[in-house]
Amino acid sequence: MDEAVDWLVRLQGETVTADDWLAFDAWLDAAPEHGEAYDVVAAQDEELKRLSAVSPSAVV
Repeated sequence: MDEAVDWLVRLQGETVTADDWLAFDAWLDAAPEHGEAYDVVAAQDEELKRLSAVSPSAVV
């Protein structure tokens, strides 16, 4: 799971390169669980972004 988090952060960075994407694809291809872990991490990231956009007064 840690590697999936590392990839998410790396790919969302301002300095991501084509080589980064190629390395990410190779990592995904290396094992099915890599893709599964990345999907979980990406979904959690999207949920955190969604929740951070909610007004605190809307939660109460």
